[in-house]
Amino acid sequence: MLTTGFTIFLGVGLILAKLPRRMMLRVLKHVEHPLMVAKASLAHLYVFDGQREEGILIEVLPDPARWERIHQAWDVFMGCLETDTPSELTERDRVTRKDEEWRLAAEAFQALKLRIEALVTQLDGAKEKLVGLASHPSESGFGVSVTRFWKQGSIDYKRVPALQGVALEQFRGGGRFETRVSVGR
Repeated sequence: MLTTGFTIFLGVGLILAKLPRRMMLRVLKHVEHPLMVAKASLAHLYVFDGQREEGILIEVLPDPARWERIHQAWDVFMGCLETDTPSELTERDRVTRKDEEWRLAAEAFQALKLRIEALVTQLDGAKEKLVGLASHPSESGFGVSVTRFWKQGSIDYKRVPALQGVALEQFRGGGRFETRVSVGR
C-alpha cells in the first residue's frame, strides 16, 4: 500500500527556520526514515515553539538516494541488537574508563588541581597586595614588577552595521586540535 503523506509534529523551544542550515538539514534527515518506511510521497514537518506560540510547516519530499545508506545503517544497528554487541565507537562517543591505572592518574590530577586552585587564590591575594602597594605606573623590587598600562578594548564585530550579513568565516584562522582535561565530567 502506498501512503501519500503524513505529518510529524515537533514541539520544541525553537523554530526550525531559525536554525543554522546544517542543524536544519540534520533535523530534516530524521524525516527521511519514516518517508522510506511508509513509502510516502510527502511528509509535513510541523515545528511548534510553545513559548512563542508560533510554528512553521515544512513540506519534506523523499530522497531515495539516501535510502540505501539508511538500510545499511539499520542492518548494522539490528546486528548489534541481535548479538547484544555495542556498535563501534565514533569520535563523538565518550569512553568510560574503570581501570586502576586511570583511577590513580585521575585521583592524582584532581588532588593537584585542588592544590593549584588553593595556590591561585593565595597568588591572587598576593597580587592584590602588590597592586595596592604600587602608587606609580611602574614599580619593581625583589624580582617583582607592577606595571599599569592602558589596553585598547576589543571590537565587537557583531555590532558593526556594515558587517551585518557578511560571511566572516572566510577570515577565520585555521583550526587546531586542543586537549582539555577537566574535573567533574
